[in-house]
Amino acid sequence: MPWVDELAAKLVTDSVGVLNDTIFISSKSTTPQAVAPRNRLPDGKATITITDTGGMRRLRIQNDRYGYERPSAQLVARAPTDAAAYALANAARDSLDGLDNVTIDGVRYVWLRAKQGPVDIGPDSKSGYPQYSFNVEAMKDPS
Repeated sequence: MPWVDELAAKLVTDSVGVLNDTIFISSKSTTPQAVAPRNRLPDGKATITITDTGGMRRLRIQNDRYGYERPSAQLVARAPTDAAAYALANAARDSLDGLDNVTIDGVRYVWLRAKQGPVDIGPDSKSGYPQYSFNVEAMKDPS
């Protein structure tokens, strides 16, 4: 299972959102903002998209063939208002930051960290909605 699915599972478990309703995986996913007319989202939902950003090389320890994976991802929250986009990004960051020795969706994480707090990255090019982004990185067992 891709690690972004594990991040999405953690967000769902922590009641940050619902997969394929307010939480989307991959920059190629079709969010409600992508299909709504500019600045008009029918239900006013804030959404978050999780995109894998590659990470770093595996950390191998002695004769361990697989070692630990070192993935990273970017999360982007969009909403009709600046405050709603920031609140969703902040809730997601709180869910995923500062975790040590946890199991997420059946996979052991040595650690999971947000690299920074939510940052305003300007309006979405399709909807004009405010966007806030942050990045996460982890060290984990292979999925």
